[in-house]
Amino acid sequence: MKNKNAFTLLEMLIVVAII
Repeated sequence: MKNKNAFTLLEMLIVVAII
């Protein structure tokens, strides 16, 4: 389930972009 890791990274990036 390497996709979960990629998703987490993407979510982190989105959060940083929102901030």
